Order: sequence, then C-alpha cells, then structure tokens
Amino acid sequence: MLTDWDYREVQWFDALEQIWQEVNFLDADSVVRDHEDALTTQLDLPMTGMDASHSRFFKHHYLSNWLKV
Repeated sequence: MLTDWDYREVQWFDALEQIWQEVNFLDADSVVRDHEDALTTQLDLPMTGMDASHSRFFKHHYLSNWLKV
C-alpha cells in the first residue's frame, strides 16, 4: 500500500517465483525500519521495532492470554 506494487500479482502462482526472487535478498528488519514512519503516518499503524528476543517475549506473553486452558 506504500508503493506502486500491484498486490494482485500474488494471486498468480506463476508470478510468485519471480516475486520471491526479488524480495528473498531483503532483510525484514531493514524493510520494517525503512517503512516504519510511513506505516505509522499513512496507514495509522503503530509500529514497534523488536529484535528477536523482544519478539519472542511478546509472542510468549501475548499468546499466553489466549491459550489459557
């Protein structure tokens, strides 16, 4: 939503291989950092950058609220 990329391309399985080759080299952390401000301001999505340990901590405690038996 932040670029002119046509998101509908992913519905064509033949295009998925090419899309994967184009984005496979990208570092997800750097992509999020590069787009964090735009996601926050243009889409009103609050973003919080987390390293692997912070992410693991969040997922553990977030899921624990939903997985109570």
